[in-house]
Amino acid sequence: MATPAKITPMMKQFYDVKEKYPETIVFFRMGDFYEMFGDDAVETSKILGIALTSRDKNKKDGMPMCGFPHHSYQPYLLKMLKAGKNVAICDQLENPAEAKGIVKRGVTKVITPGTVIDDAALPATDNNYLATVFKSIKTYIAFTDLSTGEVFLEKTSSDIQDILDRYSPKEVITSFHSDIPNSFEFGGNFSETLAAREVMEHYGVGAMKSLGLDEASYAAPIYMALKYMHRVMLDVKLLKPKLVTDDERVYLDSVAASTLELVKNSRDGSEKDTLYSILNYTNTTMGARTLKKWLLSPLRNTNQILRRQEIIEFFINSQDTAEALRDQLNSVYDIERITTRLSANRCNGRDLIWLKNSTATFPAIKYMLTCCDNPQIKDLAELFDDLSDVTELIESAIEDEPPITITEGGLIKLGYNQEVD
Repeated sequence: MATPAKITPMMKQFYDVKEKYPETIVFFRMGDFYEMFGDDAVETSKILGIALTSRDKNKKDGMPMCGFPHHSYQPYLLKMLKAGKNVAICDQLENPAEAKGIVKRGVTKVITPGTVIDDAALPATDNNYLATVFKSIKTYIAFTDLSTGEVFLEKTSSDIQDILDRYSPKEVITSFHSDIPNSFEFGGNFSETLAAREVMEHYGVGAMKSLGLDEASYAAPIYMALKYMHRVMLDVKLLKPKLVTDDERVYLDSVAASTLELVKNSRDGSEKDTLYSILNYTNTTMGARTLKKWLLSPLRNTNQILRRQEIIEFFINSQDTAEALRDQLNSVYDIERITTRLSANRCNGRDLIWLKNSTATFPAIKYMLTCCDNPQIKDLAELFDDLSDVTELIESAIEDEPPITITEGGLIKLGYNQEVD
């Protein structure tokens, strides 16, 4: 978007932001509204179905513009992401009443289809993958769900597209020029040594083997994901990567998964009448996502299969225990995504209450697991942290019905902190 020769100081702010984020729709905060200008406005008005006006109504070639109230931007953002667009949120960085001259503005976050972590913009029972593809002698791919912190690694010397189709990533970044649909090139050269060093630093380990990885090349796609995450001003602590190999799971190509209608039917692509829809009696969104991963990547290891069957058999034969656990799990929210927002400093008061309500069930769940007469389940119970300290901290510090945004006040309970009081 070319900058006009004569513009106001405020529009100069807009064009300066647009120059830094040329492939991104800019939500530009003006008072109580987010406004879009020029080509951004034309494209946004079509996607959102909102009125397109002009900043200079008396001129034939006036600047196109459109907008919506800033406090209700989430539904509009969701539509933009579903349309595959990247969005930069440009906020007012100071109180307009106290500003000397023009109000300072700056980009506070960038949201893309593959890096969104807000619940409202995410499918509850599906992972939201960002795929990063690094080509060396073989091709190494990382599928990173930044909303949960999960990282899955695959290595292939054959069809990259088939692997991508199995994970259905929202964005694909490659280290090379590619004809992969909806992909773009990472840009810039880097060595595997540099990638390994930065990945080890992120995880706080001294060797790649500490992450269960015996090839430095696996670090490259993780490094690409970390760099992209930083580009969009997101700071998520990734979980230890999981290496997906044919030794541990049965390989199902995308055609087989589609033909078998494991998680999507062949009529309209929905979950109706799929194997997943028949088996899904999970009580949490985390459980639903896990079940889908299990169906798309069946176990091959005999010991792991027998272990899973033994646990299932126990609960089939212990319906009272199973129902009691289900009752507790009904109160558990999406902890994976809540804790990710916490680590990224993108949480709100509601997230904290959801976390407290979830962890409040953990002591009872742990006690039930400990009482199960099954060695596999007892092993799980020994590893189970009931997080009672987290529950107590939130209970003592956070109001039971806090405001959604943390800037409104009324978040911290009276008496918790004298300085805040």
